[in-house]
Amino acid sequence: MERMPNQTEEKNIDFFSSNFYERLGVDDAVDEDSLKEAYFVACKLALSLDVADGSEEAGNPMRRKMTNEAYLCLKNPETRARYDIKIKNQQSKNTIPQEKTEAEIEVERRKNEAIRDIRANIISGVPNFTGVRDRWIKLGVVTKEEINNLPEMKVAAIERVLYEIRYHGWPNFLRFEIVRDEWIGSGLLTKNEVNNFSEIRKSILGVIRQNLRYDYNGAISGMSHFKKEKGGWIKRGLLSMSEAESIIAEFEN
Repeated sequence: MERMPNQTEEKNIDFFSSNFYERLGVDDAVDEDSLKEAYFVACKLALSLDVADGSEEAGNPMRRKMTNEAYLCLKNPETRARYDIKIKNQQSKNTIPQEKTEAEIEVERRKNEAIRDIRANIISGVPNFTGVRDRWIKLGVVTKEEINNLPEMKVAAIERVLYEIRYHGWPNFLRFEIVRDEWIGSGLLTKNEVNNFSEIRKSILGVIRQNLRYDYNGAISGMSHFKKEKGGWIKRGLLSMSEAESIIAEFEN
């Protein structure tokens, strides 16, 4: 069966060097609903690609990760705004045709190498991230401000915080706070960026409901645990009183 190309392929854009909008096959004026629809299409395409396609991108699981990264950044107004500024700055530089010297090309190559290396180490946690970042800073390739203000770095760090919520059983606000504060201490995230990120709040609610739904010791013991823990989440601004009451009513009725 012939595979239909998405907008990125129709425009003959190299997926792995494309920006976040191009990865999802949309323009920078896309609304929330259209963005979500484009994301689902891009995910299906990423899953359908295989070596038999003969595509340059075929069989590369990095495509799925890069598709998720683009959507996670663009769906949040704050990170999207930062990313738009970055794109506009790049476009304004590109409108002035200038022939780069070999030295400038080498500086740009080294900087891109540093960014890839630093970003790849976010998944290993704060010590790896700061260690690799500071090594490149010491070499004079990048500055701390350059790295900490890159939207894709912030998105990757947020994903790491989400991992702590999703894959460690019951949402533990003390564990979450330790991980969050480590990233804040690295200078990559602020408390408001983490606490107000919609995906964080959704994950907390999702994990709570999941554990209450599949608590094999019985919903009563699970609810008792939730009632004990909910005060910590509310105090930290990550769960509202109305959200907590709604969960209690949902499972006790």
